[in-house]
Amino acid sequence: MRDKNGIYYYKATESHQPTVCMLFLQGDPDQLIEVEFKSFDISCSDGELISLVDGWEQQGQYFPAEEDHSLPLAERHRLYCDDKPSKLVTHQNVAMIHWIILKPGQGFSINVRFFYNPKPCNVISKEPAGRYTLSNYGHEKNCTFTVIYPVNIKLLGMVVGTKLMPGVSRQMETENRILREVSVVSLVLLSLLMVQKSFIHE
Repeated sequence: MRDKNGIYYYKATESHQPTVCMLFLQGDPDQLIEVEFKSFDISCSDGELISLVDGWEQQGQYFPAEEDHSLPLAERHRLYCDDKPSKLVTHQNVAMIHWIILKPGQGFSINVRFFYNPKPCNVISKEPAGRYTLSNYGHEKNCTFTVIYPVNIKLLGMVVGTKLMPGVSRQMETENRILREVSVVSLVLLSLLMVQKSFIHE
């Protein structure tokens, strides 16, 4: 897993059987991620490919779930070979890249940038403990907060619903807020965060 701005690259060093490699990107809860390919040498004819995921995918399960994301799954998970992918800008604080590269010397490089998101929705927590405020910012939509390890959760406060403001002709939406205090019991799914050593950051 990577959480820093910078240029990352992968280059196959020897021929091998088809193996899916993965890179997980995760920013802070109030960040989005931009992924731009600087170089791209992946051949369809050689059975190679790369896929970009707006979110995370593991064993066919996606985060955020289809019903919680603003884009259909077909637009969130795309496959590429031969032609360099377009720039990816995520809708939450995580992204994922899968690839299969078979020929020595072939590979790709990417520029990764994490930037501020003033209205986060659908977040995977990075920290083992903390306090978080969830809000729909006055819009009718699903927002989720996910922790990938067992936790104790304490609900500190909640405001849900709408309010009519005196003297105002339109109905004012009250933001839905949930404040959570999270403490980690133990870390699981460690294998989800592992990336092969041959993936280098410079």
